[in-house]
Amino acid sequence: MPEQMRRTWARWKFIIDKIPNQIIHYTLGNEITRLTILKLLAPFPRLKIFLRDHVAQIQQGFIQKRILYQRSIHPTMVIKGRRQASPVSPESLACQDSQAPSVPEILRRIERELE
Repeated sequence: MPEQMRRTWARWKFIIDKIPNQIIHYTLGNEITRLTILKLLAPFPRLKIFLRDHVAQIQQGFIQKRILYQRSIHPTMVIKGRRQASPVSPESLACQDSQAPSVPEILRRIERELE
């Protein structure tokens, strides 16, 4: 599939997929609508819990769809994974000062840090 057509298809699919999230966002964002829905659901506490969980699932799914959309638009994009620790060279672990610092030197360093 040509690059431009693939991107257009991904954009249209993403627009359709974000409709439930937009409905939830605008419904919960409007204070009057949200309070009205809460009053209507007052006799059904289990339904409120179910809807709260379902809203969270829709929002989580939207985040996943957004990541998939960005990857389909930019196929070279890689989600950051665990980065491996860089190897430590033995030279960097070698002690730079061959002798231990004296007490006045330690006090001078502490005073310098406190300033």
